[in-house]
Amino acid sequence: MLLFLTQDNTVPKIIAGVLLLALITAVVVYLIRADIKEFGQVKQATTRSLAALSVMAAVSSIAMLLSFEIIPAAFFLKLEFSVLIIFLVFIWFDFKSAIIVSIITNLINYLIKGAVIPFLDQGINFLATLVFLIPFVFVFRKYCLGGRSKEISCEINFPISKMIITGVVSVVVTTIVMLIINLLIIFPIYNTLSPGFIDGVLKAVSDNRFIAILSTFGLFNVIHWGSIAVVIVLFGRRLVKLREYIR
Repeated sequence: MLLFLTQDNTVPKIIAGVLLLALITAVVVYLIRADIKEFGQVKQATTRSLAALSVMAAVSSIAMLLSFEIIPAAFFLKLEFSVLIIFLVFIWFDFKSAIIVSIITNLINYLIKGAVIPFLDQGINFLATLVFLIPFVFVFRKYCLGGRSKEISCEINFPISKMIITGVVSVVVTTIVMLIINLLIIFPIYNTLSPGFIDGVLKAVSDNRFIAILSTFGLFNVIHWGSIAVVIVLFGRRLVKLREYIR
């Protein structure tokens, strides 16, 4: 990792980054393969369900657009809470619906705000959302989803201690993945398009590049995903009970 922090080998970095992104995507697809397979089956959806999903996709898109800065030195890092809406889609419908809403949300964001490189930011955000949600998907399926009895007894079967552990794991894993993606993909690309931009941001924080990265990109991801995890930990189990009224 120190090689990427100290040397300017842009092309190898981008190649390595793209390969890593492809590997992570493959792992994510493998983990959700059951949902993808299930999505291929024809299922009758109620008008109410389709309407509810449409509304949630719209709300998620608005939530992504209502982003704000939290680290002045890195003004381009903005906090937004669309993942909370996508999480609600998961617990009220299913994971494949959450994936669809996430894709729609990022697509709308690109159509409205655009990107320096088409779909780069939105694609990475989509991947980060999946990485963040996967730990919650596993535990909620085990303790809260899969039948009315589970939904009713979710808070009993799924103690707060396990929720906290799940939240911590989710935040740590997502933060690490995002730091690696930034080091291998985002930094080289933006330094190529705008030489010295990222380096200037980091130097404004600290002369030590490693500390600067942790103090900006690392801190941002901890705050971003940590704040979302706190909301899910506190209210996620209770919100499962609304599932029967939403679908």
